Amino acid sequence: MDYIENMQSMLSDGYTMNEVAENLYLNYHSVINIDEVYQLRKAIATKYDCNLNDVKLIGSPHTGYTYKDGKLLKRENPKDYDFAIINADVYIRFFHMIDIEKISGKGKRLYTNGILHGKLHPLHAGKRFLEKLEKMNKEIMEETGVSKHVSICFYLSEKDFIDGLVKYNSELYAGELRRISEQKDRISDLENLSDMKIVDKLEE
Repeated sequence: MDYIENMQSMLSDGYTMNEVAENLYLNYHSVINIDEVYQLRKAIATKYDCNLNDVKLIGSPHTGYTYKDGKLLKRENPKDYDFAIINADVYIRFFHMIDIEKISGKGKRLYTNGILHGKLHPLHAGKRFLEKLEKMNKEIMEETGVSKHVSICFYLSEKDFIDGLVKYNSELYAGELRRISEQKDRISDLENLSDMKIVDKLEE
């Protein structure tokens, strides 16, 4: 499956950004390294005590593309794997491990904003918490024999997960919608021009 074509097709057919994100991230687990991703998801589910389907691969390793400087580029060999765990029990368990007083400066603002939107990102939850998760993730890498770096963030609900993805991909989706609209306008102009030429010939 080509994620780029699927995304563009859905946007062109009038699907909302939320529906596009749901289709791409909830229906499909990966576009590359499918077997390796399955082994990682299984190991993560065991290590973090959740269901296999709670573990979602996100970012370019999942879709096979990246959006940079206004350009949509295919990315077939990502350097890392970013996963999300969507499970309220897991979210609450790890939330209680964090000492917000140990988070300083910009990190505290980013952490608080994430929590308000049902997202817990280790990079914004203090050094000790990040080190704990990095240790767990390194064990997963060793158990599965995967050399690419593995990172994990947590979501309180599926809705929070999709809302976060839509916000993250909003520039990409908006850019594609503009391109699709401009393309349709060009096609319409060409059709109108063609109709005018036919009329001119008939009048001759």
